[in-house]
Amino acid sequence: MIFYFNKYETRESLKNSFRSGTYKYLLIKSNEENNKITDFTTNASATTISVPMMHTLTEEDVQNQNTYFTIMNDFVSNLKQITDY
Repeated sequence: MIFYFNKYETRESLKNSFRSGTYKYLLIKSNEENNKITDFTTNASATTISVPMMHTLTEEDVQNQNTYFTIMNDFVSNLKQITDY
């Protein structure tokens, strides 16, 4: 799902903002892919950052002994690495 930054910004103006470098990163839900996201990454030079959804732990998370805290720590570490912060 793509969220527009304000109600006056069109999809094309948002793409232009990515192309010009005003925006660089597109935050998406973990494991979410669709045509709109592909369009922004391919045609607007957007870099996606996968954001883990914290509404519930998956069975895989529990088996790997992940907690909300460890998942968010991993997310913050990845965010720092991707953005060179």
